Amino acid sequence: MLDLLASVQVTASVPPVLRWLGGVLATAWTAVEAQGGAVLGAAAGSHPVVTAPAALGVGVVVALVVRRSPPGC
Repeated sequence: MLDLLASVQVTASVPPVLRWLGGVLATAWTAVEAQGGAVLGAAAGSHPVVTAPAALGVGVVVALVVRRSPPGC
């Protein structure tokens, strides 16, 4: 709980424009990841309609696993 409070205090010192830009970049990441996965899948011979949702799903799972892993791993 203290880590969460410390992170909020750090972001409060960042200018609002940079906080907004960080939010935009963080939310755009999944779209970029899905499009990149679709391109790689199409290059490998799969249909982009199949590879884009697969890339997005794998990306979300990996993000959750990394986020929940203990510090130092």
